Amino acid sequence: MALSPMRCSRECASRFEGLCLRKSMCYVSILARTDQGPRNLWSHLGCAFFAWGPMQLLTTLQVASPERGPDLDVRGVCEAVSLSSVMTHFDLELRILKSEYAALIQKMLRSTKTLKFFGLTYNGVERHYRDPFHQFNVDSLVPLYNCARCLTTHILETPRVKPWIRALLQASSPVKELRFSLFAFCTLECRAFLNALSKNTSLSMLTVPRLGQVPSEYGKFAASARVMDRVTAEIDCIVVYPDAFALPQHVPIGSVTCAVLGRTLSDAAEFGLVAHVCLIVHSVLCSTNETEPSTTPLVQLIRNAPPALASVNIRIESVCCSECWNRLAPPLCDAVHHNTNIRSLLIKLPMKPAMRLLPLAGLLHRNPGLFNFMLDTPCPEVFEEFLREASEPKLWNNYNLEFVEFGCDAPDLVGMVVTMKQVTDRNTTLATRAARFLQGKHNIDNAIALETMNGSSLFVKRVCGLLRVDKVQALDKITACLIDVADMKKFLRLAGVVHRDLVCGETVDGRTQLADLNEDCLRYLRQYLKFSDIRHSPV
Repeated sequence: MALSPMRCSRECASRFEGLCLRKSMCYVSILARTDQGPRNLWSHLGCAFFAWGPMQLLTTLQVASPERGPDLDVRGVCEAVSLSSVMTHFDLELRILKSEYAALIQKMLRSTKTLKFFGLTYNGVERHYRDPFHQFNVDSLVPLYNCARCLTTHILETPRVKPWIRALLQASSPVKELRFSLFAFCTLECRAFLNALSKNTSLSMLTVPRLGQVPSEYGKFAASARVMDRVTAEIDCIVVYPDAFALPQHVPIGSVTCAVLGRTLSDAAEFGLVAHVCLIVHSVLCSTNETEPSTTPLVQLIRNAPPALASVNIRIESVCCSECWNRLAPPLCDAVHHNTNIRSLLIKLPMKPAMRLLPLAGLLHRNPGLFNFMLDTPCPEVFEEFLREASEPKLWNNYNLEFVEFGCDAPDLVGMVVTMKQVTDRNTTLATRAARFLQGKHNIDNAIALETMNGSSLFVKRVCGLLRVDKVQALDKITACLIDVADMKKFLRLAGVVHRDLVCGETVDGRTQLADLNEDCLRYLRQYLKFSDIRHSPV
C-alpha cells in the first residue's frame, strides 16, 4: 500500500491506523512530498506508527520526508520500527541530514532483531557538512591527511562522520544490506567510512546512491580497504555545454567539462560505479565553431560513453535557439539508441513551440534499452504532436519500458498519456510475474508472462531486484530453473506449448520419447529467451 500526498489530520491518522491492522497488509510506502497540514502532522501520524508493533504483519516500510513544512518525526518513526518484531526492510528518505539523527538511528538498529535492510538517503545537509573541515587540537600521534575536497589537512574519522560510523556499522546490528548516501562527507571521511566497513563482517552489501567523491579516489580507498566486492556506488556529474558558458549559481562547484567527464566515466567504469549525468545545454551550433551536430562533443560523449553511464538528464536552457535543438535532436536520439548502456533519459525543454519532439517519439519505438523516459515541455501543441506519434501501436512491441513521466499542463491529452502508461504497467506486471515463476510460484499467469518477456532486459532486472542477485547470477538462475525438468514440465503445461510446438519423433538411438521431449523443450526455451543476447548486453 502507498499513501499519496494528502492533508493529514487526526481523522486521517485514525483511518490509517485501521488500515495498519488489516491482516493482509505487509508493505507500506508513505511518500509525503508536499505538506499543507498542521505543524503537528507527524505527531498524529506517529500514533499510527505505533499500531504496527503489536500487529505482527508489516515487514516493509518506506517513509519520505515532505519537501516543505515540518520535518519528519525521525524519533517517532525509529521508535516504532524498534517495536516491530517482523519488519525486515526499512527505507528512510530525509529532506535534511542532521547530526542528531545518528543517535536515534543507532538506538533503533541496536534494538531491532529482524531488520535485514536499512536505507538512509537525503536531499540536503546541514551547513557544517558543507563547510571545509579544519583540524584543531589533535594528538601528535594521530595521522593527518590532505583532503582533496576540503583542501585542508585533517584526520580521517572527523566528528561529522564518526557518529554515522557508530550508528550504521555497529557490529551488533542485524542489518545485512545498507543503503547510505555519502555525498555529505568529504574525501577523507568517505575513506574512514570504507575503512570501518572493512571491520564489519556482518554487513554483506553497501549501496551508495550518491557518492560525491572522485571515482579514482573512491576506487583507491575501496581497494585499500578491501571492500570493493561489498560496495555498489553511484556518482552524479553536471556538465555545462558549451564549456565557455559560466556556471549558474545553483550548480555545484563539482561540475565538469565534456573532456573531464569522459575521463571521469572511464574511471567510474574501471571501479564498477554507476554514473548519472546532467547536461545543461546553452547552445549547440550558434555559440560554437561546430557546423554538424552529429560531430559535436556533446553527441559524441553520449554515443561513445563508457558502460558506467546509466542515465542522462538533458536540460535545454532558454538561450538555446529552436534551430539548434531541431538539428541536435535526431543525432542525439541516434546516440542514445547506439549506447545501449543508457537506461534512463530525461529531457527538459523551454517554452519554445518551434522545438520539435518527433525524434524522441521514434526513439521510444526503436530503442528497447531504455527503462525510464521523462519529458518536460511547457508547449501543449508540440507535446500533442509527440504523444500522437509515440502512442502508435508499435510502442506495444517495447517490453523494456518501465516508467514514463511527462511534465506538461495539457488536460486534453490525458487519454494519450494514459495509453503510454498502460504499456509500462503491462511491462512491469509481466516482468514481476515472470520473476515470480523463478521463485517457484508456478501458475498459468506467471508461465505466460515468462513466455511473453522474450529476451527482455527488464525481466532480468526484475529478477535481480526480487531475488537480490546481480545480473550474472540472475541469468544463471533463469537457466537453472528452465533446465530443471520439473519446472520445465510445469511451464510447458501451464503455457500450453507442448501440443502446439513440440513433436516427438520415432526413437533411433534407444532414447525414450520423454528424453526427446525434454531436449526439444529445452531447445524451445533457449530460443525464445535468447540467453546469449541478454548475457552479452548491459543491464
